[in-house]
Amino acid sequence: MIFDSVLSGTSAPSRWFFDALGGTRTLTGETINENTALNYSAVWAATRIIAETVASLPLITYRRLPGGRGKERAPDHNLYRVLHDAPNTEMDAFTFREMMTAFLVNWGNAYAEITRTPDGTIRELWPLHARQVRPIRTTAGAVAYEVSDDTGQIITIGSQNMLHLVGTLSENGITGKGVIRQARESIGMGVATEKYGAAFFGNGARPGGVLQHPGNPTKEAADAMRKGWESMHGGGAENAHRTALLREGTTYQAIGVPPEEAQFLESRQHNVTEIARWYRLPPHILADLSRATFTNIESENLNLVTHSIRPWLVRYEAAIRRQLLVDDDEHFAEFLIDGLLRGDTGARTTALTAQFLNGALTLNEWREIENRNALDGDDGDKHFVPLNLTPIEKITADEPEPGEEEGEEEEGGDPKLSGQPNQKAVDAAWVAAANTVYQMQCVEGNAIRRAAKVPEKFLGKVDSFYSKHETHFREAVRPPLVAWLAVTNDTRDPDAVLSLLAARHIAAARESILAACECPADELADRIDTLTKTWKPSLQGIDKCH
Repeated sequence: MIFDSVLSGTSAPSRWFFDALGGTRTLTGETINENTALNYSAVWAATRIIAETVASLPLITYRRLPGGRGKERAPDHNLYRVLHDAPNTEMDAFTFREMMTAFLVNWGNAYAEITRTPDGTIRELWPLHARQVRPIRTTAGAVAYEVSDDTGQIITIGSQNMLHLVGTLSENGITGKGVIRQARESIGMGVATEKYGAAFFGNGARPGGVLQHPGNPTKEAADAMRKGWESMHGGGAENAHRTALLREGTTYQAIGVPPEEAQFLESRQHNVTEIARWYRLPPHILADLSRATFTNIESENLNLVTHSIRPWLVRYEAAIRRQLLVDDDEHFAEFLIDGLLRGDTGARTTALTAQFLNGALTLNEWREIENRNALDGDDGDKHFVPLNLTPIEKITADEPEPGEEEGEEEEGGDPKLSGQPNQKAVDAAWVAAANTVYQMQCVEGNAIRRAAKVPEKFLGKVDSFYSKHETHFREAVRPPLVAWLAVTNDTRDPDAVLSLLAARHIAAARESILAACECPADELADRIDTLTKTWKPSLQGIDKCH
């Protein structure tokens, strides 16, 4: 049973019939298929973005650790090389996934023939053009694939030797729907608009209007007048704004550009937005910045990862699990998407710092993410946590060291005085305050770097940020500051000390930012980036905040 729901005939031709004629004719009169649609810039760009992004992500084969305690890479597995390095002898993994993804997105299905060693181990994957493959159901009820080769011969490949990626919104679980076929009217509109624009500008360099002659010239004279005018003022943009010379009382009457012609640029922009919607891409990815703002680009980039790219990755991972790792519950394949977030250095650093400070990440794991070699020794594989991860009650408690009683004489020193600050508690509170100031500086650095991307609005954005940031700074620093005052037996008002500390901190930051602004506008972003990376948490003068 072929998976076409309707048999081919004159009343309902099958897909192959339209493909043979060059594609489906849309209401605009344009013939659109998976190949001709790529001539439209928006479709080409959308296909490239998805295909190249998926292809650029490492596809790793993992082994599950015993007891469900995690995973580890499995470079010794035969699929590791096939999926990560080279699926066959003629192409690398990037080229393979780029081809497969383009077919998957635009055709709705992607196919790769599986070749095996004599013992059944997967050796290579060879991509097949989606046009050449048709899923069928055999008389035994199993799924198989009819493949037409370059000579026109048809061979049948069983499902056990075919990697089949199914596209979106499948109606039978076997074949998916491609964007091109579903969006052909929108694409046809875009192609028609492009052709109209080309014709409009090709003929629109001459002044738009009519020539009026006072007499009744012969046909030959009128043709000569028209040809002379068109040769001077037609033929493209290179003839625009040339001086017109009128003879024998001829006058020129300008004609306004019809609204539908004046608005066709808006139609082109609308068509790009339509294509972005079909491919579920943020419009700014296709260079449509009409609604992009300074604040929403970052969230739109996150949407690109979660809503546009991730579903395609899941299709790959599910198909590999079901078709290439049959009866193997120990191994699985997974894409590394961390690379998609590497563009924002500040956000990445903040996220990794938070993980490191909470003991979720080791130094060597951090360095591996940043593509750096591991540290020598064992410290790089240890997990660290800051001293401030302790209840304030314990920090402020002045408890004696184990084996020592209050008032007991220490070796080589005077008896311990009651109320003397506990140095460990003092150090812990100081580290807690310094770490909090550092976290606030990370927030400041991210905001200032983003603002520097728009030099003409930079100072206004800095003022707006710090007017609100002072409150956040005070709220964050207050708990460790109160602890520090307590363990040092300082009786000053915490809010008064905090006000002076916040004012000094923000004044120092503003002063350094203003100094960095003394540069050309095109150098501002680099200057600010360098500046914020040199900021270090400082509590100098905290003991003088009177």
